[in-house]
Amino acid sequence: MAALSTSEVRDRRLILHSIYFDATKKLSEGRKVPLSQACDHPILRDLIDAVQALGLPFEPEARLDATPLPARLTAPPSPGQEVQP
Repeated sequence: MAALSTSEVRDRRLILHSIYFDATKKLSEGRKVPLSQACDHPILRDLIDAVQALGLPFEPEARLDATPLPARLTAPPSPGQEVQP
């Protein structure tokens, strides 16, 4: 199996938003994991710790000391809007 080029690796990235793991959110509000696997108000540091524990490569797209992203950037798609995997 041939190694992936940098552009191929970037095309295969998985973007994780903290709202996906927020136990204070309903599924309809953007949470994607079961409550048993979620936590209250996760922050970027929580995501980094989890990804590092799994030994996966990652690249944060926000600063650790930054304020949370506006909800409009991490909100779930509108009803009927196509979701890209």
